Amino acid sequence: NAIKYTEQGTVTVSAEVKNENYHIYIADTGLGFAADTLRHIENTLAGKKSVVNKNETWYLENGLGYSIMADLLPHIKGTLKITSKPGKGSVVTITIPFT
Repeated sequence: NAIKYTEQGTVTVSAEVKNENYHIYIADTGLGFAADTLRHIENTLAGKKSVVNKNETWYLENGLGYSIMADLLPHIKGTLKITSKPGKGSVVTITIPFT
């Protein structure tokens, strides 16, 4: 989605090992998420039901990736964090412990 919704600008993928964890970062200068959409994503990751702004259908069509990550990461004790600003882009951070 970072590539799909970044018409101009950059998408950067980077990784580091810190504090006995692998950290994977996906940053883009794309659309960014409005606060209500970000809450919806966080609720989805937490397994809660919520409603997203009906005008943001691009998210509804493509939010499956976050849902898949929410299902997979707990099995490896990983976490996913999203920070975002509308019109500025987003950073998705995936953290996975060594063991």
